Amino acid sequence: MSEEKNIPGKTSEDRSKDIEAGNENAKHFPDKPHAHQPQTTNLSAEALAKADDKPETANMEVHKHPHHVTHKKKWEEYILEFAMLFLAVFLGFIAENQREHYVDKRKEIVYVKGILTDLVTDTINFSQFISKTLENESRIDSLISLLKTYKSSDPTEELYYLARTLFGRIERLQYNKRTYDQLKSSGSLRLIHHQRVLDSVSKYFESLQWIDLQNQLQIERQTLYGVQLGEIFDAWTIDSVFNSNFSKPAASPPLLTTEKRDLNRFVMRLHILKGVVLFNMRRVVNDFLPNSKKLIVLIKEEYHLE
Repeated sequence: MSEEKNIPGKTSEDRSKDIEAGNENAKHFPDKPHAHQPQTTNLSAEALAKADDKPETANMEVHKHPHHVTHKKKWEEYILEFAMLFLAVFLGFIAENQREHYVDKRKEIVYVKGILTDLVTDTINFSQFISKTLENESRIDSLISLLKTYKSSDPTEELYYLARTLFGRIERLQYNKRTYDQLKSSGSLRLIHHQRVLDSVSKYFESLQWIDLQNQLQIERQTLYGVQLGEIFDAWTIDSVFNSNFSKPAASPPLLTTEKRDLNRFVMRLHILKGVVLFNMRRVVNDFLPNSKKLIVLIKEEYHLE
């Protein structure tokens, strides 16, 4: 019980006044230990921490982001995004196209130089073929002339030498189309952007197929000549000419036959072989050699090559 209850003679009205007086003192003198304090709420540390964790945005004004899911775009924004996307794709396409153009240009130069090298090789082969064909024509004419006037008492060293030399010295016409075949098989002829050069290159190298046919015909004629050679000339003497690096034989062995019919058949084989070789040479002189030289000049002019 409180002290007020122990004081005798005080009524309930007096005690109520004392309580009110005590409350007034507590308001004016809060530091006094005996002053009456108003009742306060004691919050725990855990409760305060939870209160601090609450988002401050609860009492803040909410602003919608332009790209919020609930935000409705204007048609200008759609046009802008489309334009940016189109520009990015277009620039990427241009960059890729430029890169491919650069790579194709480098390949074109490499291939054109390869064609130029093949053409130079062709001109050398054609010139050598012409020179050797003229030499063989002279040998054939000399051999035909000697056989026409041959008598059994005549020396035969020159006959054996000419007969064996012709069989080994008549060469086939050579050409080089390695680069063109590579371009054609890989579909890379499109890289040659100069149409005039492309047309001339294709026409020239396609025309070389004629050489393959003529070479095959020449081989057949040389084979027939070789068979007929064994019917007129001594095989051991022919072999000695070959073993001595195409030198005239030391002895003068007679021919196997002096029959006019046999000699006539042999001369006819010579004549046919001569016709094939000279026909090939004329085609080289009139077509292949000048065309190859013209094509070399054209390529150098169009591509500024030396």
